[in-house]
Amino acid sequence: MVRRAPEAEGGGCGGQGGIGGQQGGASIPLVLLDSAVTMEGRNDILVPGPGGSGRSGGPGATGGPGGAGGGPFTVTKILVSEPLHWYCGWVPGNGGAGGAGGQGGAGSGGAGGNGGPSVGFALIGTAEQGLGNGRGVYDSQPGPGGGEGQGAQNTSEQCKGADGAKGLDGGGSGEWRHVWQ
Repeated sequence: MVRRAPEAEGGGCGGQGGIGGQQGGASIPLVLLDSAVTMEGRNDILVPGPGGSGRSGGPGATGGPGGAGGGPFTVTKILVSEPLHWYCGWVPGNGGAGGAGGQGGAGSGGAGGNGGPSVGFALIGTAEQGLGNGRGVYDSQPGPGGGEGQGAQNTSEQCKGADGAKGLDGGGSGEWRHVWQ
């Protein structure tokens, strides 16, 4: 008669991935909604501020510990003897306990947040540009993307999670138009 061994728990769970970074804030010094502005002369200028920097992604978590191994395997034994050949014994033998499961995989790092946009002025709805093809608007200063989150390193040194992606730099423009749809 065969008695089954208790079930083993197996390998550990994989580590949680890092949280992605937040996007940087936008810089828009002038927003026109259904209106117009006329800028004349050399002293009328718009200076877009720098867009906010994206935040770095969070680090990944290490893998969970492996589960306990299964119990020993036992069977009912039968005595086998052969007097003419000088041997006897109990068969079959018992099996040993199983080993513990391995550590779970390391988590990957989170992606960096995108940099914030920098725009000279925004036209919304029926707003009209009165700046003469962008004259009087300084160059935009888009925010830089955030750094990548670091992948976790398991203690065994055999498993390292992938690093997250770096955030993209923010966009920039002298003018941005939103059309209602």
